[in-house]
Amino acid sequence: MKDTIRIGIIGAGFAQTTQIPGFQNCEGAQIIAIASARREHAAEVASQHGIPNVESDWRSLIARDDIDLVSIVTR
Repeated sequence: MKDTIRIGIIGAGFAQTTQIPGFQNCEGAQIIAIASARREHAAEVASQHGIPNVESDWRSLIARDDIDLVSIVTR
């Protein structure tokens, strides 16, 4: 069994106030990447929350082999 669940987040708006803080406060969870159609927005959110990787397309995020769980937070 893995000790860490590696997470990718699709959507950089509402996730800032809900999913990101929740996952960061969850023992054994690590946010690996965030994706948004507005890459500059995803990069800003990633910088603010210490997320190491940014994608501009959700397909790129789900294709990563270092993500175990994807949280979709879009409208």
